[in-house]
Amino acid sequence: ANYNFVPGFDFRERTPNASIGMFVGRILAEEAPELEGLVGLETLAEVYPDAPFLPFFQGRLALRMGDAEGAIERFAAAGPLQPGPEEGALCAFYQAYALSLLQRWPETVPLLDRAIGQDAEVKEFFNLRGVARFKAGEYREAAANFQAALNLDNGSAADLANLGLCHKFLGEYEAARDFLTSALELDPALDWARAQLDELTETI
Repeated sequence: ANYNFVPGFDFRERTPNASIGMFVGRILAEEAPELEGLVGLETLAEVYPDAPFLPFFQGRLALRMGDAEGAIERFAAAGPLQPGPEEGALCAFYQAYALSLLQRWPETVPLLDRAIGQDAEVKEFFNLRGVARFKAGEYREAAANFQAALNLDNGSAADLANLGLCHKFLGEYEAARDFLTSALELDPALDWARAQLDELTETI
């Protein structure tokens, strides 16, 4: 499946566990130059030595730096430290995302199951699990996950297109054409979806 997810969400600002350190850590992990981020997070660790957000932000910075293996390690360390289910779900998701960058798809599924079990209101969790199921050839399960993502955001062209691709691989060509057409109406720039639709039109 084509998967264009860019991780861009973080610990939610409404969390009762928010702190100045958390906001500083997020800026260092996401926006500061990489070296400045590394040094800044080390300094932050001296001020907040046991903060549960520290390994999470270290993982985010590792992702920015292209160190997926390091990110996996940091997100795994962050998960058990989290004070609430939403934060724990984000750690599990990002660990799964880092694994996906290394094409270690089977390892992502238990983590995504955990993330969804802790917070079933984030479409990206279902989207990534749908991709993992698709990679495993489990097209019906993949379709269910893309549909769940659409239930949370019915304007997601990528999920509509991925759902269409699942139906194509299931031999359900009319449904596939409908979903791919709807996806392209929402986002005409999805060239891969247009190629799949063109191929499908020749098949039907």
